[in-house]
Amino acid sequence: MTETYEATSYINITAPARLCYDILCDYKRYTEWFKYVNSVDIKEYGEDGRPAVVFYRFDVALKQGFTILQTYRYDDENLVLYFESAGGDFKKSGGFFKFIPGENGNTRVEYMAHVTLSFPVPQRVVDYVVGYAMKDVLKSLKSEAEKNPVK
Repeated sequence: MTETYEATSYINITAPARLCYDILCDYKRYTEWFKYVNSVDIKEYGEDGRPAVVFYRFDVALKQGFTILQTYRYDDENLVLYFESAGGDFKKSGGFFKFIPGENGNTRVEYMAHVTLSFPVPQRVVDYVVGYAMKDVLKSLKSEAEKNPVK
Protein backbone atom coordinates (compact mmCIF):
# COMPACT_ATOMS: atom_id res chain seq x y z
CA MET A 1 0.00 0.00 0.00
CA THR A 2 1.33 3.44 -0.93
CA GLU A 3 0.04 6.86 -0.04
CA THR A 4 0.81 10.24 -1.56
CA TYR A 5 1.06 13.28 0.68
CA GLU A 6 1.39 16.92 -0.37
CA ALA A 7 2.07 20.03 1.66
CA THR A 8 3.18 23.62 1.29
CA SER A 9 4.81 25.68 4.00
CA TYR A 10 6.13 29.25 4.17
CA ILE A 11 8.56 31.24 6.26
CA ASN A 12 9.87 34.80 6.28
CA ILE A 13 13.64 35.20 6.61
CA THR A 14 15.55 38.37 7.48
CA ALA A 15 18.22 37.79 4.86
CA PRO A 16 18.55 38.33 1.10
CA ALA A 17 16.85 35.81 -1.18
CA ARG A 18 20.10 35.00 -3.02
CA LEU A 19 21.84 34.14 0.26
CA CYS A 20 18.98 31.84 1.30
CA TYR A 21 18.99 30.15 -2.11
CA ASP A 22 22.77 29.68 -2.02
CA ILE A 23 22.64 28.14 1.46
CA LEU A 24 20.01 25.63 0.37
CA CYS A 25 22.02 24.76 -2.77
CA ASP A 26 25.16 24.04 -0.70
CA TYR A 27 24.30 20.40 0.06
CA LYS A 28 27.71 19.54 1.51
CA ARG A 29 27.00 21.86 4.45
CA TYR A 30 23.59 20.37 5.35
CA THR A 31 25.08 18.33 8.19
CA GLU A 32 26.27 21.60 9.80
CA TRP A 33 22.87 23.27 10.02
CA PHE A 34 20.11 20.73 9.44
CA LYS A 35 19.98 18.42 12.47
CA TYR A 36 18.25 15.48 10.79
CA VAL A 37 20.87 15.02 8.05
CA ASN A 38 23.56 12.50 9.01
CA SER A 39 25.44 12.36 5.72
CA VAL A 40 25.48 13.82 2.23
CA ASP A 41 27.12 12.23 -0.81
CA ILE A 42 27.10 14.07 -4.14
CA LYS A 43 26.75 11.37 -6.79
CA GLU A 44 26.69 13.43 -10.00
CA TYR A 45 27.41 16.94 -11.14
CA GLY A 46 25.56 18.71 -13.94
CA GLU A 47 27.07 20.38 -16.98
CA ASP A 48 27.11 23.63 -15.00
CA GLY A 49 29.38 22.02 -12.37
CA ARG A 50 26.73 22.02 -9.64
CA PRO A 51 25.38 18.94 -7.86
CA ALA A 52 22.67 17.24 -9.92
CA VAL A 53 22.20 14.02 -7.91
CA VAL A 54 22.67 13.86 -4.13
CA PHE A 55 22.28 10.96 -1.68
CA TYR A 56 21.18 11.69 1.91
CA ARG A 57 20.94 9.62 5.07
CA PHE A 58 18.95 11.14 7.89
CA ASP A 59 16.89 10.37 10.96
CA VAL A 60 13.26 11.48 11.27
CA ALA A 61 10.16 10.25 13.03
CA LEU A 62 9.48 7.81 10.21
CA LYS A 63 12.59 5.76 10.85
CA GLN A 64 16.28 5.96 11.64
CA GLY A 65 18.70 5.77 8.73
CA PHE A 66 16.13 7.06 6.26
CA THR A 67 17.66 7.50 2.79
CA ILE A 68 16.83 9.43 -0.33
CA LEU A 69 18.54 10.08 -3.64
CA GLN A 70 17.49 13.50 -4.98
CA THR A 71 17.92 15.08 -8.38
CA TYR A 72 18.03 18.86 -8.59
CA ARG A 73 17.20 21.50 -11.16
CA TYR A 74 18.15 25.14 -10.62
CA ASP A 75 16.26 28.23 -11.76
CA ASP A 76 18.79 30.90 -10.75
CA GLU A 77 16.92 33.75 -12.40
CA ASN A 78 13.75 33.12 -10.37
CA LEU A 79 15.54 31.67 -7.31
CA VAL A 80 13.70 28.34 -7.41
CA LEU A 81 15.28 24.99 -6.52
CA TYR A 82 13.37 21.98 -7.87
CA PHE A 83 13.92 18.49 -6.48
CA GLU A 84 12.74 15.00 -7.34
CA SER A 85 13.52 11.62 -5.81
CA ALA A 86 15.53 9.11 -7.78
CA GLY A 87 15.76 6.36 -5.16
CA GLY A 88 15.89 5.51 -1.50
CA ASP A 89 12.95 5.13 0.88
CA PHE A 90 10.61 7.34 -1.12
CA LYS A 91 8.71 5.69 -3.91
CA LYS A 92 8.23 9.09 -5.49
CA SER A 93 8.70 12.65 -4.27
CA GLY A 94 9.35 16.10 -5.59
CA GLY A 95 8.69 19.75 -5.12
CA PHE A 96 10.45 23.06 -4.91
CA PHE A 97 11.79 25.84 -2.75
CA LYS A 98 11.00 29.30 -4.06
CA PHE A 99 12.79 32.36 -2.67
CA ILE A 100 10.75 35.55 -3.05
CA PRO A 101 12.67 38.79 -2.42
CA GLY A 102 10.84 41.23 -0.18
CA GLU A 103 11.40 44.70 1.20
CA ASN A 104 14.52 45.63 3.15
CA GLY A 105 16.43 42.53 2.02
CA ASN A 106 13.94 40.10 3.54
CA THR A 107 12.83 36.87 1.87
CA ARG A 108 9.65 34.81 1.83
CA VAL A 109 10.37 31.12 1.22
CA GLU A 110 7.75 28.77 -0.18
CA TYR A 111 8.42 25.04 0.25
CA MET A 112 6.13 22.64 -1.61
CA ALA A 113 6.61 18.90 -1.49
CA HIS A 114 4.71 15.82 -2.54
CA VAL A 115 5.77 12.38 -1.35
CA THR A 116 4.68 8.85 -2.10
CA LEU A 117 6.12 6.49 0.49
CA SER A 118 7.02 2.89 -0.24
CA PHE A 119 5.96 1.74 3.23
CA PRO A 120 2.79 2.33 5.26
CA VAL A 121 2.77 5.26 7.66
CA PRO A 122 0.25 5.97 10.43
CA GLN A 123 -1.64 9.24 9.98
CA ARG A 124 -0.23 10.72 13.19
CA VAL A 125 3.29 10.25 11.81
CA VAL A 126 2.32 11.90 8.53
CA ASP A 127 0.84 14.82 10.47
CA TYR A 128 4.09 15.11 12.43
CA VAL A 129 6.28 15.06 9.34
CA VAL A 130 4.16 17.58 7.45
CA GLY A 131 3.39 19.77 10.45
CA TYR A 132 6.72 19.70 12.20
CA ALA A 133 9.62 18.24 10.23
CA MET A 134 8.82 20.15 7.03
CA LYS A 135 8.60 23.41 8.98
CA ASP A 136 11.83 22.49 10.77
CA VAL A 137 13.63 22.51 7.42
CA LEU A 138 12.50 26.10 6.96
CA LYS A 139 13.32 27.08 10.56
CA SER A 140 16.80 25.59 10.19
CA LEU A 141 17.33 27.46 6.93
CA LYS A 142 16.13 30.68 8.59
CA SER A 143 18.52 30.22 11.50
CA GLU A 144 21.46 29.59 9.18
CA ALA A 145 20.64 32.53 6.88
CA GLU A 146 20.12 34.97 9.74
CA LYS A 147 23.26 33.86 11.59
CA ASN A 148 25.52 36.26 9.68
CA PRO A 149 23.31 39.04 8.32
CA VAL A 150 24.46 40.83 5.19
CA LYS A 151 24.57 44.59 5.61
